[in-house]
Amino acid sequence: MPQIKIREWNEKQRTKLRFIKIGDIFCYQFSEEMFVFGQILGKVNVGHVIQFFDIFQARLTITVEELSRAQFIGKPIIVDSYTLFDRSPVWSWQIIGHQVDFDPSPFKDLAFKWGDPNGLHFGKVWLDGRTEPKIFSREEVEDLDWEACVGSIVYNRILEEELDKQMK
Repeated sequence: MPQIKIREWNEKQRTKLRFIKIGDIFCYQFSEEMFVFGQILGKVNVGHVIQFFDIFQARLTITVEELSRAQFIGKPIIVDSYTLFDRSPVWSWQIIGHQVDFDPSPFKDLAFKWGDPNGLHFGKVWLDGRTEPKIFSREEVEDLDWEACVGSIVYNRILEEELDKQMK
């Protein structure tokens, strides 16, 4: 069983950016009646890399047992952690726990591209912050996502698609 510490929603409404850690577990109020959970996988220059769990529920409390059975859904995305966890005026995102024994090594090959979208050459940054001094062609990084924060339109679409799959 993973070593997870959980706190209640609103026990700590905001988490300052410098205190967000890899392995933190968050709750996101996806709609008025729906909460979804996820985990911080890593940090890159523009924000934190997160992935959602397959847990959609009407209640905002979760147990260690539920989290230990959870599976990741969708793909990892980069979010503006400063805005969501530290400065959000609505507090629909909250850090609610931490997995002490979280192992990010399964994501060690996760990379994002950066550069001018209209350009011919790009850089690459990995989840753990490593960068490659080599410059890559458009073809070499074609399958990578941009090292850029996604907004609510993107992550809500991911969640809506996953929720639809679960309902079928």
